Amino acid sequence: MKGNEGRLANSTSAVSALAHIALPFEADDKRAMCGSAPTDRRWQCILLNSRYHDVKLSVKRLRVASPKPIQIILARQLASSLDMPILLVDTAATLIYYNEPAEAILGLHFDETGEMPAEDWSRQFALEDDARNPIPLENRPVMLAISEGRPISRAVWMRCAQREWRYLNITVYPLIGEGGQFLGAQMIFWEI
Repeated sequence: MKGNEGRLANSTSAVSALAHIALPFEADDKRAMCGSAPTDRRWQCILLNSRYHDVKLSVKRLRVASPKPIQIILARQLASSLDMPILLVDTAATLIYYNEPAEAILGLHFDETGEMPAEDWSRQFALEDDARNPIPLENRPVMLAISEGRPISRAVWMRCAQREWRYLNITVYPLIGEGGQFLGAQMIFWEI
Protein backbone atom coordinates (compact mmCIF):
# COMPACT_ATOMS: atom_id res chain seq x y z
CA MET A 1 0.00 0.00 0.00
CA LYS A 2 3.02 2.26 0.38
CA GLY A 3 3.08 4.97 -2.27
CA ASN A 4 -0.55 4.41 -3.28
CA GLU A 5 -1.83 7.51 -1.48
CA GLY A 6 -0.74 9.71 -4.40
CA ARG A 7 -2.50 7.44 -6.86
CA LEU A 8 -5.72 7.76 -4.88
CA ALA A 9 -5.52 11.53 -4.67
CA ASN A 10 -4.68 11.99 -8.36
CA SER A 11 -6.94 9.31 -9.79
CA THR A 12 -9.89 10.31 -11.93
CA SER A 13 -11.66 7.20 -10.73
CA ALA A 14 -11.46 6.17 -7.09
CA VAL A 15 -12.83 2.77 -8.06
CA SER A 16 -9.97 2.23 -10.50
CA ALA A 17 -7.37 3.23 -7.95
CA LEU A 18 -8.87 1.15 -5.17
CA ALA A 19 -9.18 -1.86 -7.45
CA HIS A 20 -5.54 -1.44 -8.51
CA ILE A 21 -4.50 -1.50 -4.86
CA ALA A 22 -6.82 -4.34 -3.88
CA LEU A 23 -6.19 -6.72 -6.77
CA PRO A 24 -2.88 -8.62 -6.62
CA PHE A 25 -1.79 -7.77 -10.17
CA GLU A 26 1.45 -6.22 -11.34
CA ALA A 27 1.25 -3.03 -13.40
CA ASP A 28 2.17 -4.82 -16.61
CA ASP A 29 -0.11 -7.81 -15.99
CA LYS A 30 -3.31 -8.25 -17.95
CA ARG A 31 -5.61 -10.83 -16.42
CA ALA A 32 -9.30 -11.53 -16.16
CA MET A 33 -11.17 -12.99 -13.25
CA CYS A 34 -14.52 -14.32 -14.43
CA GLY A 35 -17.14 -15.73 -12.14
CA SER A 36 -17.39 -15.26 -8.44
CA ALA A 37 -18.65 -16.98 -5.33
CA PRO A 38 -21.66 -19.18 -6.17
CA THR A 39 -23.92 -17.21 -3.83
CA ASP A 40 -23.16 -13.84 -5.41
CA ARG A 41 -24.59 -13.74 -8.90
CA ARG A 42 -24.30 -9.99 -9.33
CA TRP A 43 -20.91 -9.82 -11.02
CA GLN A 44 -19.96 -11.77 -14.10
CA CYS A 45 -16.42 -10.64 -14.86
CA ILE A 46 -13.71 -8.33 -13.55
CA LEU A 47 -10.98 -7.33 -16.01
CA LEU A 48 -7.88 -5.34 -15.21
CA ASN A 49 -6.58 -3.38 -18.17
CA SER A 50 -2.84 -3.02 -17.59
CA ARG A 51 -2.30 0.22 -19.51
CA TYR A 52 -4.91 2.32 -17.68
CA HIS A 53 -5.45 0.19 -14.57
CA ASP A 54 -9.20 0.38 -15.09
CA VAL A 55 -11.51 -2.15 -13.56
CA LYS A 56 -14.32 -2.99 -15.91
CA LEU A 57 -17.38 -4.79 -14.63
CA SER A 58 -19.84 -6.68 -16.75
CA VAL A 59 -23.12 -7.09 -14.92
CA LYS A 60 -25.32 -10.18 -15.30
CA ARG A 61 -28.28 -8.86 -13.35
CA LEU A 62 -30.72 -6.35 -14.80
CA ARG A 63 -31.21 -4.61 -11.45
CA VAL A 64 -28.02 -2.85 -10.45
CA ALA A 65 -27.80 -1.05 -7.14
CA SER A 66 -27.64 2.70 -7.55
CA PRO A 67 -25.19 4.81 -5.51
CA LYS A 68 -26.40 5.32 -1.96
CA PRO A 69 -25.92 8.18 0.52
CA ILE A 70 -23.24 7.53 3.13
CA GLN A 71 -25.89 7.33 5.89
CA ILE A 72 -27.58 4.40 4.08
CA ILE A 73 -24.21 2.69 3.60
CA LEU A 74 -23.51 3.05 7.32
CA ALA A 75 -27.02 1.84 8.26
CA ARG A 76 -26.45 -1.22 6.08
CA GLN A 77 -23.07 -1.83 7.73
CA LEU A 78 -24.67 -1.60 11.18
CA ALA A 79 -27.52 -3.95 10.16
CA SER A 80 -25.03 -6.51 8.83
CA SER A 81 -23.26 -6.60 12.20
CA LEU A 82 -26.37 -7.05 14.37
CA ASP A 83 -28.01 -10.34 15.29
CA MET A 84 -31.56 -9.09 14.86
CA PRO A 85 -33.66 -9.05 11.66
CA ILE A 86 -33.34 -5.67 9.89
CA LEU A 87 -34.54 -4.41 6.50
CA LEU A 88 -33.64 -1.13 4.79
CA VAL A 89 -35.77 0.64 2.19
CA ASP A 90 -35.00 3.80 0.25
CA THR A 91 -37.26 6.80 -0.36
CA ALA A 92 -39.11 4.95 -3.14
CA ALA A 93 -39.76 1.98 -0.78
CA THR A 94 -37.31 -0.18 -2.72
CA LEU A 95 -35.98 -2.89 -0.44
CA ILE A 96 -32.25 -2.16 -0.60
CA TYR A 97 -30.92 -4.56 2.04
CA TYR A 98 -31.83 -7.16 4.64
CA ASN A 99 -29.39 -8.93 6.93
CA GLU A 100 -28.81 -12.63 7.69
CA PRO A 101 -31.20 -12.84 10.67
CA ALA A 102 -33.91 -11.39 8.40
CA GLU A 103 -33.03 -13.97 5.73
CA ALA A 104 -33.88 -16.74 8.22
CA ILE A 105 -37.40 -15.34 8.74
CA LEU A 106 -37.99 -14.28 5.14
CA GLY A 107 -36.71 -17.51 3.65
CA LEU A 108 -34.80 -15.56 0.99
CA HIS A 109 -31.12 -14.65 0.72
CA PHE A 110 -30.26 -11.06 -0.15
CA ASP A 111 -27.37 -12.22 -2.36
CA GLU A 112 -29.96 -14.05 -4.49
CA THR A 113 -32.70 -11.41 -4.60
CA GLY A 114 -30.76 -8.16 -4.52
CA GLU A 115 -32.74 -4.95 -4.34
CA MET A 116 -36.49 -5.23 -4.91
CA PRO A 117 -39.06 -2.56 -5.79
CA ALA A 118 -42.03 -2.27 -3.42
CA GLU A 119 -44.34 -4.10 -5.85
CA ASP A 120 -42.03 -7.14 -5.87
CA TRP A 121 -41.34 -7.41 -2.15
CA SER A 122 -44.99 -6.77 -1.26
CA ARG A 123 -45.89 -9.88 -3.30
CA GLN A 124 -43.14 -11.88 -1.59
CA PHE A 125 -44.19 -10.89 1.95
CA ALA A 126 -47.90 -11.21 2.78
CA LEU A 127 -49.06 -9.22 5.84
CA GLU A 128 -52.29 -9.59 7.82
CA ASP A 129 -53.55 -7.73 10.89
CA ASP A 130 -54.57 -9.36 14.19
CA ALA A 131 -58.01 -10.17 12.76
CA ARG A 132 -56.22 -11.92 9.84
CA ASN A 133 -57.33 -9.35 7.26
CA PRO A 134 -54.78 -8.60 4.51
CA ILE A 135 -52.94 -5.31 4.99
CA PRO A 136 -52.84 -3.33 1.73
CA LEU A 137 -49.44 -2.08 0.57
CA GLU A 138 -50.15 1.58 1.44
CA ASN A 139 -51.06 0.63 5.06
CA ARG A 140 -48.05 -1.55 5.78
CA PRO A 141 -45.72 -0.23 8.50
CA VAL A 142 -42.86 0.47 6.07
CA MET A 143 -45.06 2.44 3.71
CA LEU A 144 -46.62 4.44 6.56
CA ALA A 145 -43.20 5.31 7.99
CA ILE A 146 -42.15 6.57 4.55
CA SER A 147 -45.35 8.46 3.72
CA GLU A 148 -45.91 9.94 7.19
CA GLY A 149 -42.25 10.35 8.16
CA ARG A 150 -42.76 8.92 11.65
CA PRO A 151 -41.96 5.67 13.48
CA ILE A 152 -44.56 2.90 13.31
CA SER A 153 -44.78 -0.21 15.50
CA ARG A 154 -47.38 -2.95 15.33
CA ALA A 155 -47.93 -6.68 15.51
CA VAL A 156 -48.74 -8.45 12.25
CA TRP A 157 -49.03 -11.90 10.77
CA MET A 158 -46.43 -12.36 8.03
CA ARG A 159 -45.90 -15.08 5.47
CA CYS A 160 -42.79 -15.07 3.33
CA ALA A 161 -41.96 -17.09 0.24
CA GLN A 162 -45.03 -19.33 0.66
CA ARG A 163 -43.83 -20.54 4.06
CA GLU A 164 -45.83 -20.74 7.31
CA TRP A 165 -47.39 -17.65 8.87
CA ARG A 166 -45.42 -16.00 11.68
CA TYR A 167 -46.69 -13.55 14.28
CA LEU A 168 -44.22 -10.64 14.36
CA ASN A 169 -43.78 -7.30 16.01
CA ILE A 170 -42.55 -4.78 13.44
CA THR A 171 -40.96 -1.43 14.25
CA VAL A 172 -40.12 0.91 11.41
CA TYR A 173 -38.54 4.32 11.70
CA PRO A 174 -37.66 6.85 9.01
CA LEU A 175 -33.99 7.56 8.35
CA ILE A 176 -33.49 11.31 8.31
CA GLY A 177 -30.07 12.77 7.57
CA GLU A 178 -28.52 16.13 8.23
CA GLY A 179 -30.61 19.09 7.17
CA GLY A 180 -33.78 17.00 7.34
CA GLN A 181 -32.87 14.93 4.26
CA PHE A 182 -35.21 11.93 4.06
CA LEU A 183 -33.16 8.82 3.20
CA GLY A 184 -35.59 5.92 3.60
CA ALA A 185 -36.61 3.70 6.50
CA GLN A 186 -35.26 0.87 8.62
CA MET A 187 -37.44 -1.99 9.84
CA ILE A 188 -36.64 -4.20 12.80
CA PHE A 189 -38.85 -7.19 13.46
CA TRP A 190 -38.98 -10.22 15.72
CA GLU A 191 -41.31 -13.11 16.46
CA ILE A 192 -43.73 -12.71 19.33
